[in-house]
Amino acid sequence: MTRVLLATLKYLANCPCTRCMVEKAQIFAMGSKRDMKLRRKKKRIDSRPRQISVRDARRQIFQFGRPVNSVVVEGILGKHSGVPTHVRICRVCIEAH
Repeated sequence: MTRVLLATLKYLANCPCTRCMVEKAQIFAMGSKRDMKLRRKKKRIDSRPRQISVRDARRQIFQFGRPVNSVVVEGILGKHSGVPTHVRICRVCIEAH
């Protein structure tokens, strides 16, 4: 079974890379040994805390009617340049492969 982490990143946000959490301010070092070490250390993963942040942001949007670009939602997802997208894996699709 192959797993794919879909990138749910905000366009032109603080962390533009789909694979790591390197910030825009650190892009100048791209390709250096320090940069490669930082990218390995700050790898973007589909962790439980990230899933909880998405859940909390979606709750603010759908239950409390907050806009996607509100201060509250930005406070939850803005640090990691996330968007409130939840992806479900279809068990039937997985078993078919």
